[in-house]
Amino acid sequence: MFGLVPITLSFLGFVAANPQFASVIEVADPQMVGPLTIGYFLPKAALVLFVFMAFAGLSSTLDSAYCAISSLGTMDIYKKYFNRKADDKKLLSVSRKFMLSMAVIGTGIALMQPQLLWVFLIYGAMASAAFFPTILSLFWSRLNSIGAFCAITFSLLIGLPISIYANITGNVNLIVLSAVSSVGIGLIICLISGFMNKKSVYDFKNNEAKVFVGVE
Repeated sequence: MFGLVPITLSFLGFVAANPQFASVIEVADPQMVGPLTIGYFLPKAALVLFVFMAFAGLSSTLDSAYCAISSLGTMDIYKKYFNRKADDKKLLSVSRKFMLSMAVIGTGIALMQPQLLWVFLIYGAMASAAFFPTILSLFWSRLNSIGAFCAITFSLLIGLPISIYANITGNVNLIVLSAVSSVGIGLIICLISGFMNKKSVYDFKNNEAKVFVGVE
């Protein structure tokens, strides 16, 4: 359902690219094609509403990221490796520190003023690294945690540097390669790990445990 948002907003770019309007709507920066198109066809009030809508969308994504980083940092890192007996008050304090750290890092990246398209494509390369490990871990019982971890790690180690370099240099072929490699490496490693995994299955009918190798 979320796909409706970028697909709908992309129509503004198609409108601005229409030969009838391309000579009238001056788009110096492709990242601003949406506001420029709305500002040309609609009153200024509509442009203000569009800006508020954009900030609302960014805020809804940002608070989800804050919740995710606080949970990851507090439960999976701090409590697991540093303080297993931490009480709720301490965990709350640590979660706030992780959220604050993320805010500082994000603000620092924003002050560098990178192109929005770069950030989006690099983020896409990072997110796609977990695509097949996530899907297969839910629907394929042969994939274990080690296989999923290796798939995500190698996808990031290979796909992410290529994506960063490709976007900075503007190499379209490398941008496509980074996107494909992030997904493909994860899929290949997951399949290899799954087929190599020996899994014990308890046979309730014959009241015995069996070990099998191969496709379920």
